[in-house]
Amino acid sequence: RHESQLRPVGHVHVEKPGPQCFGHLVSVAGGVWVNAFDRLEPLPFVASNQPGIAGGAGDVAGVEGLAGEPDDVDDDAAAARGHAVEEDAAKIYVAEHLEVPRLAPARLVHLRHRAAGNGAGIVDQDVDVGALAGELDLGVGVGEIGGMGGHRDLVAAQNRVLGFRQRLFAARRQLQMKALMACSIGRHHCQNLYYSLECGKWAEASKGKAMKSLVMIGGGIQQTRAVELLKQSGYHVIITDKSPAAPCFEYADVCVIADGTDAETIIAYILQNRARLNIVGVFTLVNLTTTAAIVANACGLPGIKPAAAVAGQNKSIMKRIFREKGIPTPDFREVQTKQEAIQAFEAFGGQAFVKPATSFGAQGTRSVSSQDDLIAAVEEAQKFSNYQGVLIEEEVTGHFIDLNGIYYRGRFHGFGIVDSYFTTEYPAGCPISPIETYVRCPSEVDKATRDTLFKLLEEATRALGIDFGPVGADAIMTDRGPMLIEVAPRLHGAASSLYMVPHSQGLKPVKAVADVMAGGVLDLSDITPNLDMVCVNELPLWQPGLITNIEGYEEALKVPGIVHIFLHKKVGDIIEPYRNSTMIPCGMFAEGATEQEALASLAIAKETMKVTIEAI
Repeated sequence: RHESQLRPVGHVHVEKPGPQCFGHLVSVAGGVWVNAFDRLEPLPFVASNQPGIAGGAGDVAGVEGLAGEPDDVDDDAAAARGHAVEEDAAKIYVAEHLEVPRLAPARLVHLRHRAAGNGAGIVDQDVDVGALAGELDLGVGVGEIGGMGGHRDLVAAQNRVLGFRQRLFAARRQLQMKALMACSIGRHHCQNLYYSLECGKWAEASKGKAMKSLVMIGGGIQQTRAVELLKQSGYHVIITDKSPAAPCFEYADVCVIADGTDAETIIAYILQNRARLNIVGVFTLVNLTTTAAIVANACGLPGIKPAAAVAGQNKSIMKRIFREKGIPTPDFREVQTKQEAIQAFEAFGGQAFVKPATSFGAQGTRSVSSQDDLIAAVEEAQKFSNYQGVLIEEEVTGHFIDLNGIYYRGRFHGFGIVDSYFTTEYPAGCPISPIETYVRCPSEVDKATRDTLFKLLEEATRALGIDFGPVGADAIMTDRGPMLIEVAPRLHGAASSLYMVPHSQGLKPVKAVADVMAGGVLDLSDITPNLDMVCVNELPLWQPGLITNIEGYEEALKVPGIVHIFLHKKVGDIIEPYRNSTMIPCGMFAEGATEQEALASLAIAKETMKVTIEAI
């Protein structure tokens, strides 16, 4: 006879019943599962007399300080009853003004049974009452605002970021916001509950052991495939990203709004939810490896030492160690002033690369051949390097190669070598940062060269103190032999790791990394080639200007041999003059038995997808 429900207290997860709720402020109705700061396990079920999702609205100052048992319990919560709501907001005693008054989404709050005295579930009037006289101070603030336009668990992961989240989701007044932490929006199992779209109410799911959860830091468009692969591998996926509109949020089970450099916020979220969500690991596919290492170290999860991660991310520290350990790498000078830069430039014969100590996507990196270009390049590099110094590096030429590896139980395993091709001019005669324009997998280098490169990658990463989890490297084959340009404690690039290596060689690098970072067992078959195909990635540099039309995208995806097409720009966007790889507007992947076959598919796809650009 009792309709099961959980009461809102701390972390509030409200599943969205459908896309019609976009733009609504989702109220905390009774049928939610929650997690208070001082209580990390689900709260007990209590009875309810509300239809659909049962219970009192949690977004208005409560009539009672503590919720007890309802006076009336019906045996069919789907039918509306005439009883006044006597079971009100539990452990929530502060209401606030809402900037955008809306009605509650369908079935989340039954509009007849409103919170006594102060209006509907989604507040449609100003409520200035902070707490009723005589109510207990429960130490929990308002927790009613969920999300706007999100797709899964949209979370502001720590109390100190809630001021930002209030403004984002239209909640104006910050009145003891300790309760507001999360909003679950989706169809996935939440511990032992799920939201049924068919019947519009919460139901109990399997009582079996909770799925293992992995935290992935960074949720950009290129990482969406990783979320899908992680789920296929049996993991519950938690994504952290600073943007509420992060593309991975649409696919993730839990979405945490946190800047990728804000380790404190991510640590707090994991510590608060580790037991409840069975969080077993944290990793990243992007240039946030230091954060991942700090978080893993603080939370007792598998990972490398933060100092090793910093060495793998700071080119200045990395190159010093390479020099000390005899790792072949292009010669370099560290500079802090313009005069030092000029001296280094002249030492390299008036032709060099300028690089920030820390950056990604070749941001702030430029080939220079004059002192005027040098000074401008140094000033730009300092901005991307957070003023941690600039490197002047000898310019070497040769065949560029990307490679991956993974450490498991102290042993190194190399896999996934691809050939990369760059341009340093666009248009012709105009120097720019190196921009990758074409990638081929597998690499055309012979086995002996592959073995040499993998040996270098192992030596270099061990020299930095990296001996666990994934590693990747940029290498170059020169007339002086192979050299490492840089390495990192992560897989090399989403393009090669998520599409090219799997489609050309049948490898599963994301699964391999997930299993290791979760403290599990590495399945060697995941990194052993079992296909003999060729996959190519072309990155066209569309002419700068205003994109006025894109047509034929869906049709291009259906061309035989096309693996995927990334569109990083949309109609209305402006393509600025190219400066680095982060400005590439499109990436097109194709596979075939031969490179020529893959290129033929690309040609058809490019002819099918029409992009109109107006000069500005």
